[in-house]
Order: sequence, then C-alpha cells, then structure tokens
Amino acid sequence: MKYLDLTVLFVDSMPSRVYMAMLKKQGLIPNKIIYIDIVEPTSRKFNLLKSIVGGFLAKKAYILYKYLNVRKTYTLGQRLLSEFELTYNDLNFDIFKYPAYEVDKVVVTGLGDLCFFEKILNEYNKTFLFTGGGILKKNLLSIPNSKFIHIHPGLVPDIKGADCFFWSCLMKKKPGFSVFYMNPGIDTGDIIYSKEYEFQYSEDKYGKYSNNDIYRALLDFYDPALRMLTLIELIKDSGRLNEDIKFDQFKSIQQDPTDGRTFFFMHKVMRNYVIDNLKVK
Repeated sequence: MKYLDLTVLFVDSMPSRVYMAMLKKQGLIPNKIIYIDIVEPTSRKFNLLKSIVGGFLAKKAYILYKYLNVRKTYTLGQRLLSEFELTYNDLNFDIFKYPAYEVDKVVVTGLGDLCFFEKILNEYNKTFLFTGGGILKKNLLSIPNSKFIHIHPGLVPDIKGADCFFWSCLMKKKPGFSVFYMNPGIDTGDIIYSKEYEFQYSEDKYGKYSNNDIYRALLDFYDPALRMLTLIELIKDSGRLNEDIKFDQFKSIQQDPTDGRTFFFMHKVMRNYVIDNLKVK
C-alpha cells in the first residue's frame, strides 16, 4: 500500500466507484475521503418529476431508474471492467470501510452548498481529487492554497467541454485524457499530465447492444477506468509508484484559456455515427 497525499471528493456514482476500485487495485491509499451526500439529484428531469409527483416518489423513481440502467448493461459493463482486471464485486464496497486513513461525510443540497464550502475551507490537506457529480463553484476553486485535481476525457486545450470521450474518438480517432488543476474556466486549468489510448469497440468481443446502451456503459465503466489509469500512469512515469506520493510535487504547465476548442454534449445523430465507427471487427 502506498500513501497518496490527497483528499478524494466522493459523490456516490458508478464512475466514482470505478475510480476508487482502480486505486485500491493498485494499492494506492488516499489520505482522506469526503463522502458528499447530495440529498436530492439536481437534474432537470428530476426537478420536473418532483414537481409532478413530489420529492419522495421522485427519489424512489430516480433510484429505480439508475438501477435498471445499470442492470441493462450488466454484461457489457462486466466485459469493459475486465480489461482493467475489475469486476462488479470490486465496485460493491462500503465507502466508510474503504481503506483510507480517514472518511468523512458531509450532507449537502448540492456542490454549491455553503456547508460544503466551509468543509473544504477548513480541511488541513489542501489537495483534492474531484470524482465528478456536478460543477465546483468559483468560490470553492478560489480557496487559498487549495488545488483541485480533475481527470478530463480529452487532450486539453484541443478538446474541452462535454462528451469529450466521444469527441476525442471523432476528432483524434482515439480517447485521450488530461490531468489538470481546476480553475473557474471550462477545462482551462494547469496541465499536469496527458495520455492517449487505443480503443476499438468490437461486437465480436463485447456483444451486440444498442448505441444508447454502449454510450451509457462507456461513460459509466470504461471512461472512468481510463481516467484513473491516467492518474496511475502519471505516478508510474514520475518514478514514484514505490513511495508515498505528494501531488504538490508534480510540475504543471499553464494553459492559454483562448487555445483549443470547447465542445458541447454530442447530438444523438453524431453520437451514433461515432459509436458505429467504433464497432469494427
């Protein structure tokens, strides 16, 4: 086991669980985990459902929806995870029993909640790994001496924004990932490390699924596994895998925020085109 001088900001989701399973598999132990318990989802669909049926039924429906989505792509998810020597069992852990030095919990209404800001403000360790679950606000990112690490599915500054796993596959013919310190801009923070990977989705290997199921499974399982693999590769390439890792020792390169291009969520027609092109035998 190796010590990571890092506090993980954990919002419970399948991608976040993949992150933690990958770390555990490598024997990399974070200094601390802050479990961010968001009392209600913040999506537009949930808010619309809540306005119709009320908060209690909306939460039940949301949990059922997430469960059914995961079950629908169970076999595909398992096959994608196996490329990283992971199984669903590796994702089925109690975060409070995860082998970190300390696990805290903060209950919030969202990532903009003042309670969350005060929690981060008073943390002793000032380097955080953000695992997703929303957008970190400017006041949080502006806390003095604090650094928030994000692993982005695209080589910045060329590919910034949303759905960048798929924009990378379209624009560069392969997925690429960047580790950087977050700032208030959209993926414009100082770059620590970047890496590209070869990937082809083969129906012979993974089976036949709808493009929508493939899209969901890649985002839930494959994309987060490659994100965390990129962080692990950063540590390996630095020659520090056999020692305790202090992230404030990694050098970074400042981005010009005007460089590159910011992409938005990919239209379903374009998304289907990209996934169809990944389906090569």
